[in-house]
Amino acid sequence: MIAIRWIGCLGSTILVPFLQSDRFIVAYVVLVLVFFYNAFMGWVLVPRGSRLLRGGYLGFGMDISAITAFVYAGGGVRSEYFVFYYVLQVFYSVRFPGKNALLIPLWISFFYVGACVLSSGIALADFALIVHRLTWVPVLGLFTGIGVGRARAAEASLAVELRRTRALLQAAHAPTTSLTVTGVLDAVLEQTKRLTESDMAAVVVDRIEQHSAVARMSENEDAALASLVQLLRKNVRARDALIETQGPVTPAELADRLSVVPAEIRQFTSICAASIPGQRKDLGFVVVARRQEPGFEAQHYEALTAFLQRATLAIQNARLYEQLQAQVEELRSLHDQIVGAERLAALGELAAKVAHELNNPLASIHMYNSLLLEGGTTEEEQARLAKSMQEQIERAKQVVMEVLDYSRPRPLLREVLDLNEAVRYGLRLVQHAARPAQVTIVEKYVADLPFVLFDRGHMSQIVTNLTLNAIQAMPGGGTLTISTGTADGEVYFEFRDTGVGIAPEDEKRVFDAFFTTKAPGQGTGLGLAVCRTLIGQHHGRITVDSQRGSGSTFRVWLPPAAVEEELFVGTNPR
Repeated sequence: MIAIRWIGCLGSTILVPFLQSDRFIVAYVVLVLVFFYNAFMGWVLVPRGSRLLRGGYLGFGMDISAITAFVYAGGGVRSEYFVFYYVLQVFYSVRFPGKNALLIPLWISFFYVGACVLSSGIALADFALIVHRLTWVPVLGLFTGIGVGRARAAEASLAVELRRTRALLQAAHAPTTSLTVTGVLDAVLEQTKRLTESDMAAVVVDRIEQHSAVARMSENEDAALASLVQLLRKNVRARDALIETQGPVTPAELADRLSVVPAEIRQFTSICAASIPGQRKDLGFVVVARRQEPGFEAQHYEALTAFLQRATLAIQNARLYEQLQAQVEELRSLHDQIVGAERLAALGELAAKVAHELNNPLASIHMYNSLLLEGGTTEEEQARLAKSMQEQIERAKQVVMEVLDYSRPRPLLREVLDLNEAVRYGLRLVQHAARPAQVTIVEKYVADLPFVLFDRGHMSQIVTNLTLNAIQAMPGGGTLTISTGTADGEVYFEFRDTGVGIAPEDEKRVFDAFFTTKAPGQGTGLGLAVCRTLIGQHHGRITVDSQRGSGSTFRVWLPPAAVEEELFVGTNPR
């Protein structure tokens, strides 16, 4: 409106000299006042948000006064400035909503007639012209009001649709923020209430596959909502009657379709339900209810069904995720059982060889004890024999403790290890099995190797399995060389035997579970498979190089501790 006033003032400045009146001074004074008023409003009042501008009454009073002054200066009835009343009517019909707009033609009529009377009076011949001009004022106001009303209705409708669309997009995204069925259903429940603006809501998912039925209700649930949900869950006819309506219904309308309706449900004014669609059958349903008027409308049902189309995918994904988690837990349990079974199998294989290792200290103890029983020994000799017996007992005890420590199940616990020390620690038990098999173990360790992040118990199991495999590959005895080193930024330890080797066609299968070339009853085919699994858990790998009749070399590659700490437990895991 400020810009319109500036344009009007500039145009009036040009037209004032052409007025068919002698009131030029009045016109110029009014122009000066309008200039100052418009500048003061545009530069002072509007930027500060002055209270004087609220409602638009100040602007209307100043504008109608300025136009009336120009009409007076222009000669009253003869002035062409009356057309600005039409502009005033159109603009303030938009500015003043409702009943205030109806008063504008009255004010314009009053000021225009007053200007004509004060300027030159109103002759009888001018009366018809004035009435004609003033008739168009309310007509313009009427058409402007209709247009403004429709525009505002369209704007309000568009705002509602935009709000619903925004809410629908937010609601469609909400269920995907959780990976559990209960979490998804809680999100569906919350967004359903928001979309439909309902007082209460409930979502029920029927039993599908391994999952049992799940029902979730809003926090403000009461006996009425519980009765409604129970009715729809137990009475298929009631559920179908409500869902097939495809829109909101009242308790009375629902009662007309059913023989029995719980009395608590009549507390609601409006009820709406929609099914949760599935690929083969509906997954369940969602029901919302209101206690107060107004009831649900058709757009509420449409928003609900559109939302449930997206929520279906989230519910199915959550079900699949929970099934996957259950299967992962089952596989983890089976893996632990296989690892334990392989450990026990290795213990069984070691039993005979450990018995030989225990037989030596027992034979020595028996001999020393016989000498003591025969008598005739000095006190110094008795002390020496007792000390020797104690040493043999400690030796036997150590062998037994190593067997028990190896067989005892323990959780995965990574720690920073010296690879050379860890391999030696793993050999403490299995080296006893090498003696009766006439296998010589040669250890070649490179000093100052980078540390590795590994579970000590798993390292023992890997070393034991690889050593037993090498011993079995040398039935007539031989040499097992165990060495460590670094290459290409990785740390490794290898087992090189002088045994029978592996056939080329079997080399790619030696790490497969239950694959074995041993005679029945002499192996489970799990040793190397378990080794590969345990090494993989520590971000390592195992390779094999073998020639038939010349022996085999198994090499275990591991990342240095600094790299693995970043991979597994660092602040920026890869």
